[in-house]
Amino acid sequence: MLMRGVISWLAVTAACTACSGGSAAHGDPATGGAASAGAAGSSGTATAGASLGGGPGGGAGSAGTASGPSAGEDGPLPNGGRQYHGIANIVDPALVQVIEAVLRTAEPATDYAPVAQAFYALYPDEYDFLYFFLDHQLDDAEAEGAFNVVNRPAISGTGIDAPTALSKFGSNGRLKGSSGFQAAMAGDFPALAHETAHYWANYLDPALGFGHDNQVDYGPHWGLTGVYGQLGGFDPSSVVCSSPEGAKPPNCEVDPDTGYSIYQTAPFAPNTNTFLGIPYAPLELYLMGLVPKSMVPTIPVIENGNVFVLLSNAALLRAHGVGQITIDDIVARHGTRAPASEAEKHFSSAFVLVTASPAPDAALDPIVEFAQLFGGTAPANSGAMSFADHTGGLATMTTALGRRRTSSDPAPAH
Repeated sequence: MLMRGVISWLAVTAACTACSGGSAAHGDPATGGAASAGAAGSSGTATAGASLGGGPGGGAGSAGTASGPSAGEDGPLPNGGRQYHGIANIVDPALVQVIEAVLRTAEPATDYAPVAQAFYALYPDEYDFLYFFLDHQLDDAEAEGAFNVVNRPAISGTGIDAPTALSKFGSNGRLKGSSGFQAAMAGDFPALAHETAHYWANYLDPALGFGHDNQVDYGPHWGLTGVYGQLGGFDPSSVVCSSPEGAKPPNCEVDPDTGYSIYQTAPFAPNTNTFLGIPYAPLELYLMGLVPKSMVPTIPVIENGNVFVLLSNAALLRAHGVGQITIDDIVARHGTRAPASEAEKHFSSAFVLVTASPAPDAALDPIVEFAQLFGGTAPANSGAMSFADHTGGLATMTTALGRRRTSSDPAPAH
């Protein structure tokens, strides 16, 4: 996603939005991530998103059931849908409306449960993450992508203090989360790494300094901190004073009337850095259980400040100073994150295009490419990298669709 010229902050957050709707309950362990522009507390702000209520429209199993194995690489699915080169096209107008509703609103009564139920009517419960895609953009959406947590234990050291177990998605306990996405604009790669990261982050206590400034709540994102990961935050090595030019904090000029200084960083967003094509930050890897706390550097935080403007080659921040958050601060508040087991480093996912009518090859091919790029079976390009590359090879994600459901498989949960 390219940004040219001077862009207002609201325009940037709308363009970079990537996460789920829901209440702004930062530490709610049942929520996923959300991000968009707007004032704190509004439906358009960065909010913590998975819903616990029923989703609108579309009943479970509306796409039909299957009693036998796949009919092959291009096997038929109900209503003219099909399995195609490792992905699925589920055809059901009501399910399209479900995904649209989640992306349009931050209300907690919206989720992908009916869509997931339709998937599990066709496929067995063998996936950790489900990724649902529309074949069109929405003019009135709050989010480009949105995540629901489905099954997750309490995870010490992360701020996730209570388990989540939602049987209404159809999984008997395997499914960790599901994401929905608008159709990607030409040349864009969907925020797959970002949405997946919301299974683990950011649920840390906002009192530490994450996820907000003195004007906006960015929900479960890094806000104006130097995390510089998929969930936002600036590159700490790039911070300089706007005046005197080239000086470094704390040697920045202070406005005597307001007490503010103007700081400059490389381009970033408080709620997502997907548009920069960067890997997971050390703090994100730590919360995933992939690196020890010794690998997390001290993190600068903009104190009592806000984003002033985002340029094509820089961001300007107005603040009263630059402080720091240490891993010891995080551990003192939440405890130490235990290392992930080997089984907790390797995941499986399914990519599904959900359409109102049977999709042509031209609509399916981009989803195939997304699956292959994220699964690492196609080489990274233009910032579109695999989940394994995002983790520095510490975890993997398979993305090829497996077998169809058979009569011997356990029935989907309800």
